[in-house]
Amino acid sequence: MRYTPAVAGWLHEQLGEAITQGRALPGATTAEVTTFESRDRGYVLKLFNQVFFVEEEPDRAIHEATVLDVLGGADLPTPRLVAFDGDGSQCGVPAVLMTRLPGERGVGIQHAAEIVELAARLHGVSPEVPAAIRWGFQRYNQGLEVRPPRWATDVKLWTDVLGVVASDPPMDGWGLIHRDYNSTNFLSSGDRVTGLVDWLSGCRGPFGIDAARLRLDLAIDGESEVASAVTEAFSRSEHDVIDPFWDLVDAVDLLPFYRGFEAVDGWGDPVRRARLEGFIREAVNRLM
Repeated sequence: MRYTPAVAGWLHEQLGEAITQGRALPGATTAEVTTFESRDRGYVLKLFNQVFFVEEEPDRAIHEATVLDVLGGADLPTPRLVAFDGDGSQCGVPAVLMTRLPGERGVGIQHAAEIVELAARLHGVSPEVPAAIRWGFQRYNQGLEVRPPRWATDVKLWTDVLGVVASDPPMDGWGLIHRDYNSTNFLSSGDRVTGLVDWLSGCRGPFGIDAARLRLDLAIDGESEVASAVTEAFSRSEHDVIDPFWDLVDAVDLLPFYRGFEAVDGWGDPVRRARLEGFIREAVNRLM
């Protein structure tokens, strides 16, 4: 991908070298993400050029840059912030430049214990770190109307779940969270986890939502063995933050919602629907 003159000029200003193009990285949904080398070091450039997401959260670049900056001194495998253009005044769109970590996206059964240990380190950072981050936990469909999905096979189950998540949440176990702690945001090489990326949702929030997001993501994608290994690793650790309440909150976050009179539903696959219902049924059983 060839960078615009504005982006190339900004990169030259930051790195002191002419960078005119980068290689697109797969998997990004809310930004254009590319990588390149400069003076034998790898970098990742994130350009927030998706109009819908920028309108929803204009400070997305500032958000991720702030989180990366405060994590710079933490014992976590995170990218290091190099520079950012918070309002897009220099690049044409908001941008974040960071170092590139080794490894490929995704994790397996062999990574379960390390994933849980990494969660414990993240959630256990000094209180000064989350205090420096002004963003707090919000539900993805907060303020929007949510109903049992039209494709529900057990409407009563969904109605009960919506009642549970509307109740007061547990207030123990809060601090710094990744918020999108899913398998595609981990980098791994062999048996080792080498990185945790995509920090644009990092915030102060409940630890249980990170455990929920990872296990739900794996379950929906059909990685039931990995999900079970992660659940078992949490249960064996001193950082067992799995909570059926937050499991249900995270599941409801993925429901169809209503923006005005328009229904927004990304659940066309009946197999994934069944996996989602299976996840919430198991959480409800543990809650009872």
